[in-house]
Amino acid sequence: MKISAAMAVLFALVVVLVGVLCVEGRVPGEIIFYYFSQQWTGSRCGGERSCCYPKTGKPAPGFVIEGLRPQNLMNEDLKNCDPKDQLNPSKISDLTSELQRYWPSLACPSRSNMRHWKNEWSTYGTCGNYVLNQTQYFKAALNLKKEVNLLDVLIKGGIKPNGGSYDLYNASETIRMAVGYMPGIFCVKDKAGKTLLNVIIGCTVDGTSYNDCPGMLGSDCGPSFKFPPLK
Repeated sequence: MKISAAMAVLFALVVVLVGVLCVEGRVPGEIIFYYFSQQWTGSRCGGERSCCYPKTGKPAPGFVIEGLRPQNLMNEDLKNCDPKDQLNPSKISDLTSELQRYWPSLACPSRSNMRHWKNEWSTYGTCGNYVLNQTQYFKAALNLKKEVNLLDVLIKGGIKPNGGSYDLYNASETIRMAVGYMPGIFCVKDKAGKTLLNVIIGCTVDGTSYNDCPGMLGSDCGPSFKFPPLK
């Protein structure tokens, strides 16, 4: 039986991929890094989606944590991996005041932050619970948030939340030069159809520091975006 050249190439690629997986000790569903995303509430609350602050009040001014989400070898979100592992509030009791400031629920109608954190843990945290346990997971997000003050970095680069329009490439380079990694920058449309800076993403392997992301995170903003003030 003859094998076409295309089939031969495909077979060779499969062999190489299997070899890489074996050498690295990885399987396609295994976590290899986390996306750490921070959101600008001035855009989330002024975009097409509405937002509601939690009953504890407004979060700290600046970017807030959107999520710490595990990715596998295929660069896919890992979700809902261990339904038996429910968040125990006592595991994060020492972190609650900081989490209220930096990782709030923005869902409508207003709901408790604890409900939000339980959902983040069950949806995403459980997929890496052999890397970061409940306390470590939330502490890692807070530490990454404090390691780099994105708002200060952008302002020092001349990119200010004043409603002005800014070049995407310049924003990416401003962050890269300050912190050493190329971010992913994502936007949202406001009700008038204008493009607003919404989420900035970095990567981490174990939650202790930032790492370069596998591949390019890219952007959906187009060549420029507006940076609205906080509401």
